[in-house]
Amino acid sequence: MGLANEEVEATIEALKPVLIQHDYQRRDGTWYFFSPELVRVLDFHPGRRHSKKALLRIGLVIRALQDSTRPELHDCSVSGPLYLLLENLGHYERIINFGDTTLATTERISHIVRLVEGSALPFLADFVTVDHVRNFVDSPRSHGFNIQRATREYLSHR
Repeated sequence: MGLANEEVEATIEALKPVLIQHDYQRRDGTWYFFSPELVRVLDFHPGRRHSKKALLRIGLVIRALQDSTRPELHDCSVSGPLYLLLENLGHYERIINFGDTTLATTERISHIVRLVEGSALPFLADFVTVDHVRNFVDSPRSHGFNIQRATREYLSHR
């Protein structure tokens, strides 16, 4: 059995004020920030059907390549799991595992909110223009992220 609806809703409700404060808009468990050149994406996914592990993922859409108002994470020009930004993977694994009963749900959600505030939002805020995406794609920091082939081609000709 996956995450209970109450856990999913409680997590989304806890993230809501933080993300609204940063001008993100929500559709289901995905949040979007729109700028003229990019869409920043933060996705909270309850995980697979038989898993109690949630997924936190981030992405960027170059609007010249896809101007969807609500892109799916797999449509992002650049995307990856939030843990790629973190040094302490053990802590991350613990807080996204809703099956770990050593951590109360309210405490877990508080950790998730702090993780989004301290890692995901600052990372995404660094991307304002396509040039910022190009600099990231060309850097070692992009290791592990999914970068669409069309994105690489577009960036190489720009």
